[in-house]
Amino acid sequence: MARRAEPLPDAIPPLAPRAATARPARRRKQLGRPANASGEDTRRHILEAARECFAAYGYAATSNRIIADRSGLTTAAVYHHFGRKSDLMLAVYEATEADSYARIRAALEGKRGIIAKTHTVLDVIHDIVVEDSATAAFMFVAREESRRHEELAAIPLDGVMAELFAEIVDQAIEDHELPARNAKLVRGVFVVLTSGLATFGTEQSPEAHATATEGCKRLIAGTLLNYTKG
Repeated sequence: MARRAEPLPDAIPPLAPRAATARPARRRKQLGRPANASGEDTRRHILEAARECFAAYGYAATSNRIIADRSGLTTAAVYHHFGRKSDLMLAVYEATEADSYARIRAALEGKRGIIAKTHTVLDVIHDIVVEDSATAAFMFVAREESRRHEELAAIPLDGVMAELFAEIVDQAIEDHELPARNAKLVRGVFVVLTSGLATFGTEQSPEAHATATEGCKRLIAGTLLNYTKG
């Protein structure tokens, strides 16, 4: 089971930066598709390699040749499955977002109440960042690059996460947990917290990210800024 951001002790350690993202290593090149691999397997393999390369080098500095070197395939194989580099970048973004969304959706099954649901989303983001920092790094890079390159304009700034939080907020209003007048404010806060934690994960250690995640959870629960003597 994936690790959760555990409740913090009274003495919280200082935030420590994460080591710089390592550049992807090359794999031994294969001619065409690997033996016994389906087209879908090869496509997924290219997507994983491309995500690591885009996260490490950025969009402009990453070429299909670099991605081919990382995946162990030929440049021709990369072009065959995705064509232009911009098409591959968009495909990686869509696949990464879909995987993260599916994971969050699964974790939300059976959860009741806006606080429990929000805590669950923050925990899953923490898990993803700790288990695969390249995912968080790629999503940050993709959104930044979409502002610089017209061919990447299809990359949304909020995407399905904004829709998910709108759904959570609407349910909270229906269940009388939240007044309708606050819906827009709460959705905005949720988007800021989740995107902020995802970005923070590209720069900080897992321990630091756990600290920040727990702080956000306590803020949502209304206990972070309370002062109790004793």
